[in-house]
Amino acid sequence: MSLTEKWPVSRFDDNLEILKDFEKDKDCISAKKVLDGDYSKTNKNILHAVKIHQSDMQRDIIEALLLAEDCDTTEASELSGVGTDVLEMYAKLFFNIQDTFISKIDLLDYIETGVNTYSKNGNDDPDLGSFLLKRWVISLGKEFVVWRYKLKPIAYAPASLYSTIMKEAFFYHKEKSMGNEQISLSEYLRSTSTLLSSVKGSTAIKEVSEEDAGLDIMDHLGIIIEDKSAPMITLDEIKDGSFVNNATQQETT
Repeated sequence: MSLTEKWPVSRFDDNLEILKDFEKDKDCISAKKVLDGDYSKTNKNILHAVKIHQSDMQRDIIEALLLAEDCDTTEASELSGVGTDVLEMYAKLFFNIQDTFISKIDLLDYIETGVNTYSKNGNDDPDLGSFLLKRWVISLGKEFVVWRYKLKPIAYAPASLYSTIMKEAFFYHKEKSMGNEQISLSEYLRSTSTLLSSVKGSTAIKEVSEEDAGLDIMDHLGIIIEDKSAPMITLDEIKDGSFVNNATQQETT
């Protein structure tokens, strides 16, 4: 069973054919014509929605903002520069969350199934990147999208982003310590340290003080690889690889 069959998020199947239940929908019919290259007599909102769908980056940004629980349609419009009418049309045609998922865990199931499905194709699969972005935005909210795509530099203080990443790292550590062998702590720490380093160095943070940005979190990462008596770790140590090497050694012992 494909993702489209289990979760009909859009009105179209994998081959961009209109799903049976929506064959009489005028917007779907118009969008199908555009997808087939016929741009005559088509509503501009549909044209723009299809254009977003046909661009990997635009599609990822819009769908991430639509997923973020701390971002409504109006703010998604302000951040992306896409009109609310276009966003609503895109959601209707290509990312119909409201009518697809019956609960939060249903949505999470969709995202994790996507990650697992496309992981088999390797890390370069754009669909895998899209689902990984969805996973991150569910955890970190709109600020991650703002930072990742530089939508609105300096508009958001990264303190909450640091805090959330730190909490996630802590829970990964807890789950690993409780015997879940599927959790690779060292692998998670490697990705976390890279993300935190990138966030710290981004232009969106340069005008935020270290205290406000929560940069002290970097110095407390030591507590999640050992115990409270573990030595503190500096950003320089993370950059030269000793942070990850230590975590890897501790995980294998």
